[in-house]
Amino acid sequence: MSIFRTNNPLQYDEVDGIIIDEVAPAPNVQAVGTGLVILVGQFQRGPSAMTRVSSIKSIHQIYGKSSYLGNIQLKNKKFAALKIIRVIAANAVKGTLTIDDGVSTDIIKFDAKNKGLYGNKIRVTIAAGSVSGKKYTIEDTNEGNSEFFPTEIYDNVVITAVGDTFASSKLVDVTVLATSAEPENTAATFLASGSDGTIADTDYESSIALAEAEGAGNILFLDQYNDTRNGYLKIHAGLTQDKMVIVAGEESQSVSAAIADVATLRDTDGRIIFAFNWIQTSVDGSPMFTSPASWYASILSQIGPHIDPAYSGNAGFLFGVSAIKQELTRDDYIQLMQAGISAFEFDNDMGADGDGEIET
Repeated sequence: MSIFRTNNPLQYDEVDGIIIDEVAPAPNVQAVGTGLVILVGQFQRGPSAMTRVSSIKSIHQIYGKSSYLGNIQLKNKKFAALKIIRVIAANAVKGTLTIDDGVSTDIIKFDAKNKGLYGNKIRVTIAAGSVSGKKYTIEDTNEGNSEFFPTEIYDNVVITAVGDTFASSKLVDVTVLATSAEPENTAATFLASGSDGTIADTDYESSIALAEAEGAGNILFLDQYNDTRNGYLKIHAGLTQDKMVIVAGEESQSVSAAIADVATLRDTDGRIIFAFNWIQTSVDGSPMFTSPASWYASILSQIGPHIDPAYSGNAGFLFGVSAIKQELTRDDYIQLMQAGISAFEFDNDMGADGDGEIET
């Protein structure tokens, strides 16, 4: 028989011969990172409100260049678009300093812009003004912050006419307590009593709730996980309907423990992702294992929705990976995938790769 062309499967085996089913190729869709990622985490300073950041520089300027957990989870990875919600302990306190008139009356009070230990390294100097009143010098001595917050100098400030003099300060809020006298000249003195407080699970709950608005973002992950916080994420996924959330276990979590945990985190929409196997990267020159959640969020934000996160080509997005925590067997990966867990592997040829289903 000659070649027969048809798109009807019922005609394929009517007679022996060569059957050609011509199908137009699918259009080539260029993968574009459109995932807006939200990180809920702990930082040295910054607002609690959800804030979009556009670069590493803006992250450091707003949230500090530090070894806080939030900073660590952003190391050596990229995001197509990123928002940050800073988790602040309910009992966190701002650093503060009150200067009197040299006798007994408090004249002026300085409070750090943000709550936390950060404020305790801001110092204030008060000297005679070059013409009148006082000269105030405010410095941020936190390591790495001089490029973002140069020393602020306010000269010839009369206490009775302070007005909006300090309104432009990026370091402190200033309150005039009395105008009966000028504050005493004061050598460089640090603000004190600032505290990060103790982070509780409920602080994460409050911060996660800030992302409930429709369209706030596409992917949400945390800098630190436990069972309670994973539960908050499951609730959040149910409430928002337009967002994926990434859950994860602790560094020492075993395969069997992960499989047990994921059973409590299933959802009907498939928007909860369980990331497994901690990843080693370089942090300030030293190797450190970091949560797989941040790496998974980075991958998802940079690939198109039609690309499988387990695609070997995604290894290019994991340039900062040097090792994985657990060397798993093929049977381990099969069990994890069947349970609905996406586990990272490290292939000697391809590098790091997310292998498994993305839905729990």
